[in-house]
Amino acid sequence: MLDAAVDATLVCRYNDLEDVRATLERHAGEVAAIIVEPVAHNSPGLLPRPGFLDGLRRLCDEAGALLIFDEVITGFRHGVGGYQAIAGVRPDVTTLGKAIANGFPLAAITGRAEYLERFNTTDTGDVHFGGTYNGNAVAVEAGLATIEQLEDGRVHEHLFSLGERMRAGLAEVAARVGVPAVVGGFGSLFVLCFMDGPLESYDDVLRNDDALFGRYRRELIARGVFEMPESLGRSHISAAHTTEDIDRSLEAAEDALRAAVDGLARR
Repeated sequence: MLDAAVDATLVCRYNDLEDVRATLERHAGEVAAIIVEPVAHNSPGLLPRPGFLDGLRRLCDEAGALLIFDEVITGFRHGVGGYQAIAGVRPDVTTLGKAIANGFPLAAITGRAEYLERFNTTDTGDVHFGGTYNGNAVAVEAGLATIEQLEDGRVHEHLFSLGERMRAGLAEVAARVGVPAVVGGFGSLFVLCFMDGPLESYDDVLRNDDALFGRYRRELIARGVFEMPESLGRSHISAAHTTEDIDRSLEAAEDALRAAVDGLARR
């Protein structure tokens, strides 16, 4: 990231409306937009507290700032309308990618017409618009085909069912092994965190046992279940997965967790 962009960015605490309000007051008239991942899947899987996203909408309206949702992960994976449709909160601008074209290189910026018409793709636009994959007909066709598959809701119903089965199963595995754990995630995403609850803020994330996490993930890989061995990296279930895949993964998860605990105890 450019230093100038970093210098022009204010960081607030996710799920903390008072922190956001205080920041806006300290920088009155200076904030152009609030950018947020509606579900903080990179933190990992922090769900917004009731009223948090609505509160951001209200604060933006009061401050004259745009509300921008980063739905690169949550959009299309959680529903055709993205997480904003689930939450009932409409941002001014949304960024989308990844699941939008089922793996093909496609991304999108969506939003209110009054803002998108500022791009120089219109006759009167005064904001430059460009991108590496612009005009990629194959990727666009993949996006349209993906939307067609998702529109009736059956894919998401399948994904959410598998995700709930995985998260509930992982909680049971941790309990049987006797390891303090919280299972984060939403819909088809999951991550097993080794800590006591709750899991609502970045401070909570810092309590994770990184050594156990890394060892557990490597033990999983050794048992044929690949999850990135990075600290608190989320994992994804796809529409191609089955109930049998989830159950086999949970069986491997229990063996892997027991091996990880034993391995660290012998160090």
